Amino acid sequence: MSQDHNPPPAKGWLNRFAVGVGRTVVPERGDKDGPLPPILLLLTFMTGVLDGVSYLGLGTVFVAVMTGNVVLLGFAIAGAPDLSVASSALALISFLLGATAAGRLARQAAHRGQLLAIGSATEAALIAAALAVSVSASGALRQYVLIALLAAAMGTQNAIVGKLSVAELKTTVLTLTLTGLASELASGRTTGRRVLAILTTILGAILGGWLTLRAGISYAIAVCLLLSAVSALSAVLLSRSHPSWVEWGGVGKRG
Repeated sequence: MSQDHNPPPAKGWLNRFAVGVGRTVVPERGDKDGPLPPILLLLTFMTGVLDGVSYLGLGTVFVAVMTGNVVLLGFAIAGAPDLSVASSALALISFLLGATAAGRLARQAAHRGQLLAIGSATEAALIAAALAVSVSASGALRQYVLIALLAAAMGTQNAIVGKLSVAELKTTVLTLTLTGLASELASGRTTGRRVLAILTTILGAILGGWLTLRAGISYAIAVCLLLSAVSALSAVLLSRSHPSWVEWGGVGKRG
C-alpha cells in the first residue's frame, strides 16, 4: 500500500503561515524587498498610534485612515453631533499635500532604501513639529495645527509606501488587507504577512489610545517621533548592506 507523504492540510497551512510570519519579521538576505517588511510593520504600528491620538485627542478625526475620514466628513456635513467639518476637511487637505510633496521628493531617490530614508526623515520632521506644538500651545489653534501636521506626515508615509510596492504591507490601508486575508482563509492558505499588518495596527491603536487617555497626546506623539526616526536610520544603514533592496527592481521603480 502506498503512503501519502503530503502533510495534512492543517499542518501545511500552519507551516506556510509560520514561514510567512518569519520571513516578514526577519527577511531572508536574498529577498527582493530586503529589510523593508519589518520596517513597514513598524510604520504600520505607528499608524495605529497616530489615529488613536487624532480620534481620541483631536476631536474625532483620523489623520491616517482617510477612508474613515471621508465618511466622518460626510457625517459632519449631515449634521452629526461631535463631528467637525473643518477638522475632517483639514485632515484630508493636509494628507493630500503631504502625499504630493512626497511624490516630488521621491524623484530625488536613487533606490528604495534612499526613498524610505527621505520619506521617513520628512515624516519625522513633521511629527517633531507636532510634538513641539503639543507641548507649547493650547486651545483650538493647537488642535488644528496638530491635525494638519500629523495628517501631512501620514500623507508623506502613504505616498512613499505606495512607491515602495511591498506586497500586503500598505501601512495605512487595511480594507484590502482584510479582504485578501478572508480570501486566503477561504482557500485554506495565508502568508501571515496580512495577519501581522492587522495585529500591528491594533496594537498601535491600543498604545495610542492608552497614552492619549492616560498620559496625554504629547507622549503618544513622542513615541511616533521615535518610530519614524528609527525607520529613517534603519533605511540609511541597512540599504548599504542589502543589494536586493538597493535595486529598484521594477515594482519599486521611480516614475
